[in-house]
Formats: sequence, structure tokens, C-alpha cells
Amino acid sequence: MSSSKNDFLESYFGEAFRTNERDLRKDFPDFLALMHSAAIEGVWLRPGLSKRDRSLVTLSTQAALGRWDQVEIHLRGFYSLGGTEAEFKEVALHVAIYCGFPAGLACFRIWKKVAAEK
Repeated sequence: MSSSKNDFLESYFGEAFRTNERDLRKDFPDFLALMHSAAIEGVWLRPGLSKRDRSLVTLSTQAALGRWDQVEIHLRGFYSLGGTEAEFKEVALHVAIYCGFPAGLACFRIWKKVAAEK
């Protein structure tokens, strides 16, 4: 894995990156290779959208799908890219309207949890 890709993954995903890399490299290296080639190289590192914009899209799609563990991980990553709490609250409002108020409320709860860690 290239140094710049590794630096991005480390800064964006933090502990989740370290844990997933270690576990997948040991137990499921084919999945790790697919994830790196499809998600990271095939999407995240493409030109066309900034990583910050991709992060907002990812937060929204994961919230729409109810993947709350991923929303939490990607919220930390969004902050690492300079995203703000005010911007995430705007995402939560959008999610509430388009995906339902329970989904928006779940975003709020995740925001509180991550904010408490700062």
C-alpha cells in the first residue's frame, strides 16, 4: 500500500483502520484487497470530488442505510478532514427529512457521543 494512501486511511479512520487492517490481513486478506482496490483506490482517491465531499456523501448514505457504526466511524473521519459539527448537523437535518426523523435522531446521538470524546 502506498504511503500517501496509508496516511489518508490512518488519519481518516484512526483506530478502526488499524483494527480492520490487522484483522483482515490475518483472517481475510482477499476482502482487504477488494476493499482497498474498490473503495479506497476506486472511489476515495479518485479526482472529481474532494475527500471532504466524499465524506459527506458517505455519512449521508450510511445514515440512510441505518449503518450507525459506519456513521460514527465516518463522522470522526469527516472531522479529521476539517468538517465541522455545524455541517454534520446539516447532514442530520437532511437525513431526518429524507430518511425519517428516527434516522436524524440517531445522527444526533452519534454526534453527541463523538463530541464527548473530543
